[in-house]
Amino acid sequence: MGNIEYHNPTHLILGAGVLSRLGETVSKHGKKALLVTGGGSTMDAAKVMAAGAPYESDPWDTIGHGQANWLIPTRALPIITVPTLAATGSEMNSGAVISNEETKVKSFVQADCLYPKVVLVDPELTLAVPKIRPPAAYAILSHT
Repeated sequence: MGNIEYHNPTHLILGAGVLSRLGETVSKHGKKALLVTGGGSTMDAAKVMAAGAPYESDPWDTIGHGQANWLIPTRALPIITVPTLAATGSEMNSGAVISNEETKVKSFVQADCLYPKVVLVDPELTLAVPKIRPPAAYAILSHT
């Protein structure tokens, strides 16, 4: 396991250019797949990186926001997700919503190649989840 590099994508909201730098790291080091743990924002950020990696381009090129040369991905790095919060459904869909803090634009990428290849979920963990999950509700509402 010494060949695994850990990057904390939750810093994406905090730092300008972080998504592009992580995308460059994925491409430059020839990563074969992305293993993602976390909630919807983390999984969505990984989908953007996975979409940009095969094209050796800036991952932001795959985000639809009115640009003339929108790169709609037809291939992507495989994504393996380990959801830690039942809220957005990012572990089972082919879309990603992301905000660009530099331009203040919130937009999306959607392509069949972005469906996660593997989702690791332990159904027994859901047995202890209360019927009303305020943290999940807050997460959903804060993303609208």
